[in-house]
Amino acid sequence: MSRLRRSATSLAVLVATLLSSVILLPATSAQAATGSAVSGETVVRSKVDNRVLDVFGGNADTGHWMNAYPSNGGANQKFALHPLDNGSFLFKTHSGLCLQPGSWDAWHRLRPVTQQLCNGQEQWQKWFLQPVGSAWIIKNAADSQCMDVVTSHYDGVKWLNMWPCHGAYNQLWTFDTGVNSSFSDANLKALAAKYGMTLCQQTPSTCKFDATTISTAAAGNPVCVLDVNGGPNGNPGSTYTYTETKATSTVVVDHTSTGITATVAVKVTGFDLVDAGLDVTFKQLWERTTTVSTSASDTTSRTYNTGPIPANKWGAVIVQPTVKTYTGSFRFNPGSWDQWDWGTGTQLTVQVPSTMTRVTASWFETECDGKGKSFTG
Repeated sequence: MSRLRRSATSLAVLVATLLSSVILLPATSAQAATGSAVSGETVVRSKVDNRVLDVFGGNADTGHWMNAYPSNGGANQKFALHPLDNGSFLFKTHSGLCLQPGSWDAWHRLRPVTQQLCNGQEQWQKWFLQPVGSAWIIKNAADSQCMDVVTSHYDGVKWLNMWPCHGAYNQLWTFDTGVNSSFSDANLKALAAKYGMTLCQQTPSTCKFDATTISTAAAGNPVCVLDVNGGPNGNPGSTYTYTETKATSTVVVDHTSTGITATVAVKVTGFDLVDAGLDVTFKQLWERTTTVSTSASDTTSRTYNTGPIPANKWGAVIVQPTVKTYTGSFRFNPGSWDQWDWGTGTQLTVQVPSTMTRVTASWFETECDGKGKSFTG
């Protein structure tokens, strides 16, 4: 029964959606994330006079401000990133406190970056990265403002300030791989991409997939969507129903002329599909559907029955979708000054709307494994 329940609640839901939408299944990627390997401390360097992120005066008190200061190798110039599951991270100082934006300071006319006790829940203590050329901007997850160096100030200190992002040199940072090699561009970009996908869950328009090549339609892998044992006395049969939706508007620019780029608009769903190439968290965030325009007349339901299931045999419904393979890359913030690409060479297997190569409903000697099986029984 637990097996049937899993089929009915996960794979069955998946296939019902396959038939009404476009599913993007990450397959392989030249830059596939294997989980962020960023760990430990490093020096964070500003493009402003090659200064580094610094706890002013080495103070360990809460509320103390950050500044950009000439590098001196001090402990107060070492900072640790603690990545979270969604690609954001906690930014910790040498005293174990977390960086957090402060309140507007009318005297200094800035909104400082301070250190506070870490609580693990405060959105203001979560940060994320975004590449700009060969450097990085550091954004706060609560309001997406950037960590900024005040380049001119009457007291001579180059305080850190929270400011709307513009990508100028006083908002650009690098991470010293000589101090800690885990802060490589590849690892940092994988971390940034993971949070980019998180933002896509909230606002799908913040990302897209650009396909440079599209394969011809072909039969995809079969998927077991219903799996029930006949038990010691057999079973009169079990049914599986799915809703098929015929799209009235397309969501894929489906032409492959030389020089033409196809765009697959994407929207997040929560499917947990088993596929190689991407780590679990990354993969779950990129598995998504695009809803198409439909009306009641476009929707029909179909029911399949396994027929009588002999004792101790397995009744199953197996569907085989029609798919195309798109090869390209992901783009974050498309059309904006800060757009950036990730995953060149990524291949996505795309379910063609309202098409199925084959559906088999019968009984089998063995249990479905959830990944499809032969069509003989």
